[in-house]
Amino acid sequence: MSSINYISAVLFVKDISVSKDFYINIFKQEIQYDFGTNVMFKSGLTIWELRKDHEIYNCYPNENMERTNKFEIYFETDDLDGIISSVESNSIEKLHEVKEEPWGQRTIRLFDPDGHMVEIAESMVSFVKRLSLLMSPKEVSSKTGLSIEQIEQLIS
Repeated sequence: MSSINYISAVLFVKDISVSKDFYINIFKQEIQYDFGTNVMFKSGLTIWELRKDHEIYNCYPNENMERTNKFEIYFETDDLDGIISSVESNSIEKLHEVKEEPWGQRTIRLFDPDGHMVEIAESMVSFVKRLSLLMSPKEVSSKTGLSIEQIEQLIS
């Protein structure tokens, strides 16, 4: 039996230019392939402009298209404050401001130009290092659920 290989998550977008600029400028995504109305980034994220002549467009009644985005795209960064600055300067709609999750990681959720929810969080290394400046390894372990060995690996 042949294996099935995961390749990419695809977001259907209204305007490929607007979405391409958004993911390049805000999320620093690099293009792997650009076929005009279909763009695949090196990370595996793919955006397709949903044209009226596309079979998927015709499969959904127009009023249901807005209901197809019940998921989020997740990114991590070592520079959350820099990303937040970019989000602020570009007047991007946010679901919520930066918050600290119960396990200590700082996150923000926002919407791309087509209303897809995007989460940006501190990388595991960044937030564990930040917590380690404020807490003992045992306290960091208790807060994050990571073992002391995992914490030591992340901060070294």
